[in-house]
Formats: sequence, structure tokens, C-alpha cells
Amino acid sequence: MTSLVDVPDTNFGEWHFRLLGTPVRVQPWFWLMVLLLGAQQETGAVAIWVLVCFLSVLVHEFGHVLALRAFGYRSEVIFYGWGGLTLPQRRSYSHLRSWQQILIALSGPLAGFALAVLVCMLALAAHAEVRVGIVQFMPSLTAILPSNGETGVALRGLIYKNVLLNDLLFVNFYWGLVNLLPIYPLDGGRVTRALFEESDPRDGFRRSLLLSGICAAIMALLGVARKDMYMVLVFGLLAATSLQSRDAAGSRRR
Repeated sequence: MTSLVDVPDTNFGEWHFRLLGTPVRVQPWFWLMVLLLGAQQETGAVAIWVLVCFLSVLVHEFGHVLALRAFGYRSEVIFYGWGGLTLPQRRSYSHLRSWQQILIALSGPLAGFALAVLVCMLALAAHAEVRVGIVQFMPSLTAILPSNGETGVALRGLIYKNVLLNDLLFVNFYWGLVNLLPIYPLDGGRVTRALFEESDPRDGFRRSLLLSGICAAIMALLGVARKDMYMVLVFGLLAATSLQSRDAAGSRRR
């Protein structure tokens, strides 16, 4: 069954390239979604945001690519409206053991966290102040480079450096934590699916989708409390998709 979170079956406007022997497809919907998320900023900051999102998603997906390769699987990477997706070529890896599937799922967020740690180390080396805060009920990291009385072009450069640092930390740390929520098709949802199917091969997938729908609905309600329409729309859609997929899986089983 096709849902709204699946990759559109089209090659229109795609950018194709290869990296480390892995084919990468970038659909135009990826650029559109990233631009919509950063559209409230001025032009220079939007350009930084788009670059950071592309490079960070690439690092995340190649975490999955390398994990799959370690288990003997070639894969391809697709950038689409919901971010990135790494798919094994020609064959499914559903027969892999649960711990292998979990490692593959976690490898993406771990690659992002590693990049966030590197960014923090570089920021501290530049005497930046790194802070831990809360964004939408989850921890986040920010970094502020010191000002030495810069003006004009130097001040603008300092502003852009701060934008770059904080975009990198936001996407790789905060989004990485969000991606670990037990909501399908996020990586956390794939982990819970592997765990549920290990304990209940017959009905584990449907149980993981039920958990996914409940957690996504809770996040959507938190978005209502925060008056955050983007959060409401995203998690409301993921809740509906999870429950729809659960019903479809039940119908196929019957």
C-alpha cells in the first residue's frame, strides 16, 4: 500500500550522482521542503540552511549505507520530501537478525551525532559558548562565537558563522533525537519494529505500527499545545499513516 510518506514514483527533475560507489537521487521535493522550512530567514541564512540540510542528510544516509555494506548489501540513497531514505538494491534485508536491523537503523542517527560532536569540538576550539536547551520538549545544542567588536563585513561574517554552527547542531543533534522516536518510518520506528517482530513474529509489525500511531498522535497534541502547526501537521500525518498501514497489514494477514 502506498502512503503519503512513501517516495514518489517519478524521476522528474531528479539530480543523480554517485558517492563512494553508491547511487544518490535527489528529488525536487527535497529542495522544496527544505526551502519551506527555512523561508523565514534572509537570503544568506537560507542558502546556509539548504546546504546544511543537504550535507547533514547525506551524512545520515551514508551511515545507513556503510552499515548495510558491512552486512554485504549495496544500497541507493534517495532524497525526497520527508528527508532521506536508504534502500538496499535488488533484495530485502528483512531476513537479517534483529540486532543487525537495529544497528542499520541506528547507524544514521549515530553518524549525525558524530558530526554534531565534531562541530561542538570545532566551536569550542574557536572559543564559542556551547549551550544545552530544550526545543519542543527535546534537548538541543546551540553555539555562540564570541564577538570582538566586529563591524561591517566582519560582523556579517560572524553572524553567518553562528548560523552555520547552529544549523549543523540543530539538524544533526535535535533532528537526530526526533528521528529516534518510535514512529514509523523514522529510524526509531524501525528499531521498535525489529524488537516487536523478534518477540512476536506473527503480529509484531502491527503492534509496532500501533505504538507508532499513538506516539505520533501524542506529538501532534503537544504541537497543538505549543500552537506549532508544522508539528501538528507532520506528526498528525505520521499518526494517520501508521494506523492506515496497520489496518492494511491486518487485512493482508487475514
